[in-house]
Amino acid sequence: MNRFDGFTLSTMLLVALTLGGIGPAQADSLPAHSTADQAAHISEPAGGQAQAATSAEKTTAEPDQTSKAAPERQQPSTEPGQAAADTAGWHGLKSSAVWRSAPGTEIKQSEPDKIEIERGEVVIEPNRSITVITPLSQTQIMHKSAVLFRVKRGSERCMVLWDNGPDAVTVISHNHKLKLGPGKEVLITDHDPNYREITESDDIGRRRIKMHQVGSHQHVVTAEFYLLHALQRDPLLYDVAHSKDRHDQTLREHILKTAAVLNMVTHGHGFYATNSGY
Repeated sequence: MNRFDGFTLSTMLLVALTLGGIGPAQADSLPAHSTADQAAHISEPAGGQAQAATSAEKTTAEPDQTSKAAPERQQPSTEPGQAAADTAGWHGLKSSAVWRSAPGTEIKQSEPDKIEIERGEVVIEPNRSITVITPLSQTQIMHKSAVLFRVKRGSERCMVLWDNGPDAVTVISHNHKLKLGPGKEVLITDHDPNYREITESDDIGRRRIKMHQVGSHQHVVTAEFYLLHALQRDPLLYDVAHSKDRHDQTLREHILKTAAVLNMVTHGHGFYATNSGY
């Protein structure tokens, strides 16, 4: 799973169906719809029917049958200091890293191998080893990959969308190191988070949620998230999924291929559940 180049989505699905033994008897092990169905209907985000058995406080979930329109986008910030990257498209240095940010994001590339995010949401794609600095942590990205950051006052979330090699993403908080692979995330807070904050209100399915205290007031929550939900329901990734830009289309294909592989190798981890199902 270290490299997906050269594989098509149909190839991944064929491998999953033939070698992975995913048949009618195991259909309940797959999240919501098959990857092929989700990819085919990505322009019409469906309601999350995924359920999950998580390792956190709740262990069962009811299907979310709510139909979804395009995700609601936050209004651009008018406060001083916001990044010039508020304009749509990719920014940064191609020799080191490029990013695509949501309106109101405060981000700067202080050095060729260092990016600082003060607040907002941004997808970062490095072309070499870089460090991403956020208020509560720093993230080392060692290989070509795509990582989604959401930073706001008191909390920040790091979600790995795909990578091109093992141990590509390491999040460091209070001298604790967490290695993340595709489809995994970490939420860091400066307070004891409640369950609603952990699952957030983004309707992205999650499972295997675990919380750890790393400081007197700082907590780290790890989880697996459903890549196809993220592509459909996160406003920034929704724009990527529906863009005709070549860079956006390449990222979309990487995410779809990664989702196909994860469906095959992690289907035994249980169902995903959205926040409305907890």
